[in-house]
Amino acid sequence: MKPKLYLLLTILTLLFFASSHAQSYWLQKVNVAGKEIEFLIPPKSKIAPTGFLFHKKGPLTFTNNSKYRYQYVIFRGLSKNYSTSKNAISNATYKRSSTSALPRAIRSYVTNTPVKLDAYVNYFISANKDNIAFQIDYDLLLQNLANFKNYYFDLFVEIARLDESVGWGGQNGSMVHEIVKKIIELTPIPQDQSLGRYMALIDDDKTFVLLDPQIWLRVDNVEKTRPKLQFDNQGNPTGTNNDFWSYNLLGQTLIRFYRNEKGAIMQYPLLQFSQKTVLPANTLNIDDSNPRHPYEGTLQASTADIQLSDIIKKQKFIYLFQNNFKRNNSNASKKPKDDDNNFTENNSQLLFNNTINRAFVNLMDAVNPDPHQSPGLKYSTFGMRNEINAVIPVIINKVTVEVNLNSTLDINKNQGIIPPIDKMKVYRIYKNKYRRIKSANGNLLLLPNDKISY
Repeated sequence: MKPKLYLLLTILTLLFFASSHAQSYWLQKVNVAGKEIEFLIPPKSKIAPTGFLFHKKGPLTFTNNSKYRYQYVIFRGLSKNYSTSKNAISNATYKRSSTSALPRAIRSYVTNTPVKLDAYVNYFISANKDNIAFQIDYDLLLQNLANFKNYYFDLFVEIARLDESVGWGGQNGSMVHEIVKKIIELTPIPQDQSLGRYMALIDDDKTFVLLDPQIWLRVDNVEKTRPKLQFDNQGNPTGTNNDFWSYNLLGQTLIRFYRNEKGAIMQYPLLQFSQKTVLPANTLNIDDSNPRHPYEGTLQASTADIQLSDIIKKQKFIYLFQNNFKRNNSNASKKPKDDDNNFTENNSQLLFNNTINRAFVNLMDAVNPDPHQSPGLKYSTFGMRNEINAVIPVIINKVTVEVNLNSTLDINKNQGIIPPIDKMKVYRIYKNKYRRIKSANGNLLLLPNDKISY
């Protein structure tokens, strides 16, 4: 082979591998102020030097005032139309810079005047509000890793506030979550903060998460009933209203929420039950004034309350809230006065809210959270004996399976959902295409529609 041709092939091969690395996610440790933090670095983004042709596999080092300090996500073509705005968000772009001055490539789309969004983010917006660029200061953000939780919540709160006046995608808040998810998709984040895109607060006391079309609810359908009263030979009742209830497991339902073509929240499936056997409250459908009333019961909220899709369509946001220490074995010998409102007995609830603000977030993040204190909040409980799990779809060797939200590769291996093998490839969606996650390990938090092959 001629030397010139050999040199050309070598250069092309090196460029191919370099391009391949740039098109992948990287799960990589980054040294931040003397601490090694595992970051998920999306394709084309950087937080520190990674090498010229080949991506450096060892720990990276983040330094202040570097060319990676300011990270930008730019949205162009937003409007009041839902489909148009969804497409604009899907085509968002990423830039980075060493200075706070707006990069030349962005200046033609937005005004050059920054508006402070929160402690870490400024935004630049066009005169007619159809283009917006978010500037994230990583020097400030990485001063303390605890900043990331505030960063996510501030993004939701402030973008929701901005959307109230702009109305991207219509007046239903439909674009707020989409914008936040896209910002987190395109920029480097600590790997263990991946669920920040869902406003997730998950600890030993509680689970709080903003529901998304890719987060499904696997719910036990439970029928709460009471034995029919016993009668003596004269027809007088011998039982009392304090008879113990019974709980019948009727199966499971996989419930999903999505937005229709106008951005309104909908539910699938919308189960149908007869009016006689289903009430929108956890009370027994028994006429206590008539002791001869036939045996009747009512389904819990898991199969009744949240089926009221006309109510759902009027809400901007739906959250799942769970108190992780409910009393599963509480004494149910007495009919409750207000079972839906009994927060100590009912740990799994859906919260419906048209406003995301700091007061609401602080209620969720309290030591002993009580979401019912939030003005204007509507909610539906799943009752004392219902089990509900937030699950996500993951594709394993072309087969879609359900795994629990907030679970890692190792957790799913230990549960037998994923085979306990080391050599597997993990892919994640980036700008509507699957990209491989290089150096994926057992700590990787799985996200909806992740793909695993082996």
